[in-house]
Amino acid sequence: MILGLAAARRRALEQAVGNFEALPRLLNAVGYMPKHPDVHYQLGLTYARLAQADKEACHSSLFRERDKQTRDLVAPAPNGSKASSATKQ
Repeated sequence: MILGLAAARRRALEQAVGNFEALPRLLNAVGYMPKHPDVHYQLGLTYARLAQADKEACHSSLFRERDKQTRDLVAPAPNGSKASSATKQ
């Protein structure tokens, strides 16, 4: 049982180190791609793992907003939508 606890602590420490290593890379990525939803999603997950709820909430909100914008751009247009009228002009 003690060995199992030690292994679990080691895995938790490795994960925490991984999150700290990922954070600067993700912050750099968001500087280059501020509108890309996946960057905000990953930042939200990382901040959640680092117990920084305010930053997690901010990036989760940005992810949902950017993801919706992206989906609106690539979604197939329903009959009689703006996309079909834009192609007629």
